[in-house]
Amino acid sequence: MTFTPTSLAGSYTIDLAPHIDDRGWFARFYSKDLFAQIGHQKEWVQLNHSYTREKGALRGMHFQLPPFGEIKMVRCIAEGFAHGFQVLQEDSELIYHHTEFYTPEAESGIRYNDPRVNIQWPLPVTTLSERDAAFDFLTDHFKGI
Repeated sequence: MTFTPTSLAGSYTIDLAPHIDDRGWFARFYSKDLFAQIGHQKEWVQLNHSYTREKGALRGMHFQLPPFGEIKMVRCIAEGFAHGFQVLQEDSELIYHHTEFYTPEAESGIRYNDPRVNIQWPLPVTTLSERDAAFDFLTDHFKGI
């Protein structure tokens, strides 16, 4: 694995280093020792798997409030960051690991189209949950915190 820091402090792009042979390939997705080298010390306590049917569907941006802030590995890690993704093909699946158990009362998020975040989603959004559509913008969400 190769860890490349991103412009978001504490987050990395993780590139796999596959071993290729006649059968196909094998790559390590996680190694406690390698993650420790970038400061990741928490234990993975929950693994999730999502299936999204429709191309262009969007999930996010989700995070949990302190003290339940969680590192999520969606081929990247960063505690305290919201995560979300847009499906680029029909019938897509995603597996992701968490360092905290899901805590409904700590659940939060920010609006996927928040102008301060300015995410340039690659496709028009085709499907979005009511919950994700109702999240606050950053300026509204953190008033009084």
